[in-house]
Amino acid sequence: GTIWLVGLTAVFALPVGIGAAVYLEEYSRRSRLAGVLELAISNLAGVPSIVYGILGLTAFVRIFGMANPDSPIEIGDPESFLYLRLPFGSGVLSGGLTLMLVVLPIVIVSSREALRSVPRSLRAGSLALGATTWQTTWNITLPASIPMIMTGAILAMSRAIGEAAPILVLGAPLFLRSTPSNLMSDFTVLPLQIFNWAGRPQAAFHELAAAAIIVLLAVLLGFNAVAVVIRHRLQR
Repeated sequence: GTIWLVGLTAVFALPVGIGAAVYLEEYSRRSRLAGVLELAISNLAGVPSIVYGILGLTAFVRIFGMANPDSPIEIGDPESFLYLRLPFGSGVLSGGLTLMLVVLPIVIVSSREALRSVPRSLRAGSLALGATTWQTTWNITLPASIPMIMTGAILAMSRAIGEAAPILVLGAPLFLRSTPSNLMSDFTVLPLQIFNWAGRPQAAFHELAAAAIIVLLAVLLGFNAVAVVIRHRLQR
């Protein structure tokens, strides 16, 4: 469940966050709208994660009450990987979209800093040779800033993998015997497992909680190692 959730969070958050950073740094002009967007991003970075959980419960789990959860709209076979349901319910997709909201400000801020670190002379040289703004961004600016963007992505995913409060608000179970089979499947994550076991009085459950913490650290280090390898390859 943790791997599913962090993978979906990366798929949703990184393209949206990097795209927003590119727009704000390379395309937007100084205007009232740009000022409002920058203020909103700065404020969202300081919002407690449980608030995002409440937003995810309303927007993704219940779809703002526009669909009846007792008779959901279903597309495909519930046992198939391509199964989709409206409202989403407390499935993997809702969890991934909620954690996307949690880490999106981190991705945007770190990506903007990465784009700012690229010397203006590189952009000027590309534009002087006749390249468009998009060609300059795609071929010059983004490749030069990818290592720093990957650093921000590592920090964002490290936060996402340890979040428990927003997932708890979504209604995810504390203990589950099955693994997700599609985006609508019920799921639980290691932080919730640790929370569940650490709260029990028996000593054996405390040992399980300690073991789960080690597993969570191993998964986190594994994700970070992959990201660091990709960053170093791109730096070359």
